[in-house]
Amino acid sequence: MEAVNAVLPPGSGAVLSALADATGVDVDLLAGGGGSASYGGLLRPLTVAAAIFALTGGAAGLVMLFWRLVNYAAQELRAALTCSVSLDNGDASYRWVARYLQERGLLTYDANLKCAVKATEGSWLTALFYAEKGAQSRPALEYTPSATRGSSFEHAGRSFWLTISEAEPRTVGEERTVHTPATLTLSLWGTDNQPIKDLIAACVDYNQEKESSLLNIYELHPWGIGWVKATAKQPRGVDGMIMDLNKHGEDIGDALLDDMRQFRAPETVGYYQSIGVPYRRGYLLHGPAGNGKSSLICAIAAQLKMDICFLSLGQVHGDEHLGRVVNEVPANSILLLEDIDATFVGRELVANHRRCTFSGLLNALDGVKTKEGRVLFITTNHPERLDPALTRPGRCDVSVYLDQASDS
Repeated sequence: MEAVNAVLPPGSGAVLSALADATGVDVDLLAGGGGSASYGGLLRPLTVAAAIFALTGGAAGLVMLFWRLVNYAAQELRAALTCSVSLDNGDASYRWVARYLQERGLLTYDANLKCAVKATEGSWLTALFYAEKGAQSRPALEYTPSATRGSSFEHAGRSFWLTISEAEPRTVGEERTVHTPATLTLSLWGTDNQPIKDLIAACVDYNQEKESSLLNIYELHPWGIGWVKATAKQPRGVDGMIMDLNKHGEDIGDALLDDMRQFRAPETVGYYQSIGVPYRRGYLLHGPAGNGKSSLICAIAAQLKMDICFLSLGQVHGDEHLGRVVNEVPANSILLLEDIDATFVGRELVANHRRCTFSGLLNALDGVKTKEGRVLFITTNHPERLDPALTRPGRCDVSVYLDQASDS
């Protein structure tokens, strides 16, 4: 070991000792000592190179090491010279971007695609069951980019590239559903990511335009962690509904539309704020079953280009959870409580609804923590069973009776 320390720089002895342990080569031989002085200078670099070669597993190891270094350098260079935005497949923006790029034909590399039945088509199995013999019953399919090495495309005069990386599939939820997390990354040269934001905005506008004619209906996630899209459908308009006039001689549907338009007008928002009244509106539709209460709500929502959040109190895990999901209703949406008399008669629960109480319902709909701008629709076949605290103005500001349509 003294020979090693004599011929090599300080600190090299420990390195050569490790090489000797791994390769079985004598330390003095690695250092060039123990032999002829005329060969020591030549032997030293050759033996060290041989030891490194052996440690890396031969030629294959050197090739792997080389490519790792190249990939590392490329990643560092790309990080310094490019910008990017990533989207997870658990978010709607992922689907919007993938759909836009695919349907606009922007992807130049589309050999790897992922196929799925369109979620916005509702239950195609039901349509298949009720389809007439010979009718077109094939479900609508949606193709999106799969995990790829990368795909380049042009948009608005800029060059982008897209990569999709997938993690290991995992089983989630009570239903043990297999989910594969994926991340879509949009990148371009430079440090200004505004072109990527503009691209994503174009994707959002494209999808909203395609779905603007559809009525989106949301429900609570089975785990109770938020609102998820249940279906989208093409509703009929208010003009297509047959109803008698109200007591003022007005069409019921048109009167409700006018009331909601007035409530949503900017000057109404300012008026509520000026007088210090909570900016919320509630509607109670009551009458015999099958007279179009739900259909009327869907028609009004579609006419005003609003969504519907259907709240089933059976999915609520308690008063605190109820208040949270009511406040998390997406903007431009109607909160719908159907057949409230099936849950509460007066202030008593008809059935066990997971610790939800009547006072918790009142606080969620009109409490100090309730957000502004909430639009509520409640339907019932038996308004006499409801507690006055639920139907008073401030919670149900407008009450509409829907009777069976007369012959006239």
